[in-house]
Amino acid sequence: MKLNRWCAGMLAVSVAGFSPAAQAEEKPANNIKTAISSTTISGYVSTSANWLLQGGDSSQTRLPGRSFVGQNKMDGINLDAANLVIEKPFDESLWSAGYKIDLMLGPDADALGTSVLGSADLNQSDFAVKQAYVSAITPVGNGLNFKMGVFDTIIGYEVVHSGDNPHYTRSYGFFLEPFQHTGLLANYQFNEVLGMSMGVADSQSSVINQRADEEENITYLGALYFTAPEGMGVLSDSQASVGTTYGGFDTVGNERLNFYAGGTIMTPIEGLNLGAAYDYVQRNNNTFSGATAADGSAKTIAGYLTWDATQKLDLNFRADYAESDDGFFDLRNRRRGTIGAPVYNEELFALTLTADYSLWPNVITRTELRYDQDLEDQAGGAFGTVNTPNEEAFMLGLNLIYQF
Repeated sequence: MKLNRWCAGMLAVSVAGFSPAAQAEEKPANNIKTAISSTTISGYVSTSANWLLQGGDSSQTRLPGRSFVGQNKMDGINLDAANLVIEKPFDESLWSAGYKIDLMLGPDADALGTSVLGSADLNQSDFAVKQAYVSAITPVGNGLNFKMGVFDTIIGYEVVHSGDNPHYTRSYGFFLEPFQHTGLLANYQFNEVLGMSMGVADSQSSVINQRADEEENITYLGALYFTAPEGMGVLSDSQASVGTTYGGFDTVGNERLNFYAGGTIMTPIEGLNLGAAYDYVQRNNNTFSGATAADGSAKTIAGYLTWDATQKLDLNFRADYAESDDGFFDLRNRRRGTIGAPVYNEELFALTLTADYSLWPNVITRTELRYDQDLEDQAGGAFGTVNTPNEEAFMLGLNLIYQF
């Protein structure tokens, strides 16, 4: 019997965790009280107020390459998202299992794009299942653990939840990366220095349960994680990772390769850390609505400086560069996985400065200045139109997040 690529990929991830000799120990039947007592509930509410100080008003200025903070959030006060996480992690015992449910409400939930592409109410429900998976650990070596369901992507320096990032706005590199996958992911920690993730997913798309155009065109996931050991002095606990995702993006022939490398280095100066991130994406065999488009690619590089200036004040700085040969940073391309019209090269640069001052317990209070510039000298500029040209955008933002 011939196995297709999907079955072969599933076996490659799971076979290491299930050998003929491995058998689960008999345990008493679980009961509701035991399950609830080990479950945790957490989340946050995020709000913001943003103004365009240069580049026109929100009705005249485009903001290409932005995730979650676009034109619709300029010149006013916003609810970003409300988040609720219900989780029971697995413990370190053999054959332990758990689960995680990560839900988002509000406009940022729409931006995740978990709805079916082409539906009449495309991503306008203000609700998204960011993660929902079953996790377990098996007695292989140091403990092979896996998760099955919907889970976050394994690549990237920044993440969806705003409060877990050094800045309120996201980088250009984050814009290129997938948000989440529906699939099976295995994780293994070889030692204190090296860890690995490996898995398969239905597609690169954030749409839950979205199949690619062909059965065998599944998505492959892989990443390596490095942590500097304690014996490396000031570099101890520095972290780096490299990873890739490759596979079908949607049901109409789009295929993507994403590559990421980045990390954070500790410095001899107390509270000062340096970071860097590189993203590359290649789009192949694009078709949409029966039309065939040329292949395209994009790359970004970002540098980070974070400084815990005082017990209450954190200062964060990011320099961000991006270029593409096929209009990747247009929001329409991000959503639909195909090029828009007109087709153009892009070259963007941004500087972001964020001051995070702790005023209240459990509250992230930060002010952000962001400057974007179009280096390609397009007609109308990347941040405007032919009628309202803008080659620059300057934003002031205030972000309040209560975490519970």
